[in-house]
Amino acid sequence: MTNPQDVHKSGDAGNVSPLQFTTQLPRLMPLGVAALGILLIGVGIFWEYFKTHQNPSSKNSSQKLVVGEEGMVASVAGVKNQVKGRTIFVDVSGAVEKPQVVEVPYDSRVKDVLIAAGGLTPKADRNYVSKSINLAQKVQDGTKIYVPAQGEMVSVSAPQVSGNSGQLGIQGNLININEASESELDSLPGVGPVTAQKIISGRPYQEVSELVSKKIVNQSVFDKIRDKVAAY
Repeated sequence: MTNPQDVHKSGDAGNVSPLQFTTQLPRLMPLGVAALGILLIGVGIFWEYFKTHQNPSSKNSSQKLVVGEEGMVASVAGVKNQVKGRTIFVDVSGAVEKPQVVEVPYDSRVKDVLIAAGGLTPKADRNYVSKSINLAQKVQDGTKIYVPAQGEMVSVSAPQVSGNSGQLGIQGNLININEASESELDSLPGVGPVTAQKIISGRPYQEVSELVSKKIVNQSVFDKIRDKVAAY
């Protein structure tokens, strides 16, 4: 036979009165604190993992960028060193102590080239050099420099230095058919005022042989002047 007290106890087993909960609360608090601590530890571990593994591609790209910039700096420095050690060859003739092809650094100027050729001779036309030759002009590989002697006739239309990309300087007494005046052209053998005007009208010229191909002069006249003219 069932005891009525047992039935009462079993029916009230799932019901906890406020008084009973208040009594049991001190025993439950350590369990809650422990659970909260575990939760916080889990969140911390997840956050550290997230920070460590977030967007690895951007990190790699920034590292690549740094490496790329360092490589570019090294490359530029290498090019500068190569250019710095480069030399060029310049043909120096006329009134210099050592007429020859001289080897000079790539950034040399006319003054440096003349020094490499031994300097001017006592017969050099120093007045012409000081007035017509730009000693500060940079020279290129394959440049030719001619220094006239005193009393030597030099065309006023001729520049001071001639380079491989076109005439840039003195070529002795050669007359530049692209810039010479009518009177200068008229001074050429076999060329009169009419032909001189035709030469001027036929400009520009890439080479002196165009005087024949453009039918400015005939072959016999060209043979007389071919060593006295230049096209630059």
